[in-house]
Amino acid sequence: MKRLILLLVLSMCISAMYSQWVQLSTDFEPNYSVIAFDSMVIVDVYSSDNYDLAISGDAGVTWNGSNPFEGSSGIIPLFAGKDWVYACTQNGVFRSGKASLSWSSYNEGLPSNIIRLVGKDSTLLAYNSHNLFIRHLADTSWLALPDNIPQDFISGLAYDGSTIALAGSNGVCDSDDLGASWNVWQGLQFTTGIVMIKGDTIIHASPGGVTSKLISSGTIANVSSGLTKLWTPPPGWDYYGTFEAFHPIGDNIFLCGETGVYKLNDQVWHWGQTGLGYASALTDNGTSLFAATGGSGIWGRPLDQLILSATELYHESGSIRVYPNPASGNARIDIVLSEKQAMSLSMLTLNGQLVRIVCAGTLYKGPHSFEVNCAELSAGVYALILRSVSEFTAMKLVVQ
Repeated sequence: MKRLILLLVLSMCISAMYSQWVQLSTDFEPNYSVIAFDSMVIVDVYSSDNYDLAISGDAGVTWNGSNPFEGSSGIIPLFAGKDWVYACTQNGVFRSGKASLSWSSYNEGLPSNIIRLVGKDSTLLAYNSHNLFIRHLADTSWLALPDNIPQDFISGLAYDGSTIALAGSNGVCDSDDLGASWNVWQGLQFTTGIVMIKGDTIIHASPGGVTSKLISSGTIANVSSGLTKLWTPPPGWDYYGTFEAFHPIGDNIFLCGETGVYKLNDQVWHWGQTGLGYASALTDNGTSLFAATGGSGIWGRPLDQLILSATELYHESGSIRVYPNPASGNARIDIVLSEKQAMSLSMLTLNGQLVRIVCAGTLYKGPHSFEVNCAELSAGVYALILRSVSEFTAMKLVVQ
């Protein structure tokens, strides 16, 4: 009986914390762009004679094809703002209200070859391969920004309301005056790629890895820890494959590309692999993360399985304590049980993947101690989970 209880405890621990992506649809693939809000999920349908988009009104359970942009083909990048959604097609930019999908042209002042939109609050930025355009929601048309961009070809754009960041063929650059002047980053092996802005930090992802720049100081650093390295070419620089999109959720940042979907732990700048192979776009509706994966269709995964925030796990609790914390060598874990019981003490990544079972068995009431060799672990934040039939306690262990 005790053995059965122990097995049940271990099963509960692993099944509750270890999770998988679920394939939601392949009926309308390939898909390279996706947006979601409330229970609505919208994806582009590439190279289809029948549909431009596939739409689900029940968070990815059922899907229907839609053809609002007749005559359009190719990838249709999608963007969701607060009240509106936007689509960049070969016939121009269209937008629709979120409350009721009804698409109309939104091209006033734009050329027809817009690649993508980004936005912040009531301001939108659009770009083609060489130029930037801006529009406030109250405006009647788009305006071209100064034609002085350092790039011959723009591959990525980010905007946070005060700063613009660009990636392209001639480098990564940023501007704090709406493109009147640009600061060009130096020393990058790869320049094309994607960019995003989080607070005082600009993040650039390219085949050479991920680089961050502090806006206030200009400090540039390589922050590629945890990414899957595909190979190291003869010159000695690393190659991580292509990256397609960043997606921030609160304090969390997700990154997708050739080698899967990653989640950033920015406390130690470490990227944790969450699964999947190639993914081209990410979105969320507040409860699930969705990924467009080209020919493999649309996938989803609950956010509560992906986001086990380090800030929500205490360094100390009533029944578990770790020291030193942060740790680089051996860390001692002390637990206190209120009664004799079957229990398990497990270590997991913040993505819910089981790293090791520290202890599993029936222990007597009182204090118990265990040691973990952190030198065997990659740098990052881990969750320590103490679970029994009557107790669940979680805290974080930072490995340096």
